[in-house]
Amino acid sequence: MEAMAAGLPVVATKIRGTTDLVVPEKGGYLHGTTQVEQMAFSIGQLLDDDRKREEMGNYNKTVIRNFSIIKVQEIMKTLYESK
Repeated sequence: MEAMAAGLPVVATKIRGTTDLVVPEKGGYLHGTTQVEQMAFSIGQLLDDDRKREEMGNYNKTVIRNFSIIKVQEIMKTLYESK
């Protein structure tokens, strides 16, 4: 989340949390937990492509706004008040 808020692309493993936030090919790359070579390749792609890095970073800044503390508090308040 911090990387996304900072406008960075994400290279991460496919685990709960990252799969909920990162949109593959739009905000970064997700790999299996043992796919070390693929992760290194994705990092290399981002290092070599300024445009892709910037596009993914900008996409992430937009997406992560849905998870700001204010938005989450509003969602939780609505949830608790509906019960």
